[in-house]
Amino acid sequence: MGIDLSVNDRRMTAEPGLTLFECAEQLGIRVPTSCTKQGKCRECLVEVTEGMELLSPKTHEEAHLQDNFRLSCRSAIIAGSGSISCQTMRRGNLVIEKKALNLPAAQKPHINPAIKKVGDRVFRDGQEIDRNTGRIYGLAMDLGTTTVV
Repeated sequence: MGIDLSVNDRRMTAEPGLTLFECAEQLGIRVPTSCTKQGKCRECLVEVTEGMELLSPKTHEEAHLQDNFRLSCRSAIIAGSGSISCQTMRRGNLVIEKKALNLPAAQKPHINPAIKKVGDRVFRDGQEIDRNTGRIYGLAMDLGTTTVV
């Protein structure tokens, strides 16, 4: 009989033991992953909108998830009949521009840094915090699980 499964509104009949990731692959839906379905990268996130009770219990890799969110590689179908519906997380397309278009060459962006230096005095948000005769260097990083910016 099987499970009536819908992933991103594409339908199939799925058998117990298959993960939502495997079902999405069979439906031709690309699910992001960088850990090759080991539950480590947390990229294959889906929202289960129907049939959560027909899936395996959450694993320790999914302990951080709340509500109806699951990792598709850790969510196996355990029931023989019923309906499951889920959606992959919608991510926008990343576009990397190699050059700016239509900007006047003399125009510079306005930057208002938190740290400023006037003479040898160093200020943070208007409060003097140090004295320094050399240069001041800064570093800004956003470390995520999949992207370094």
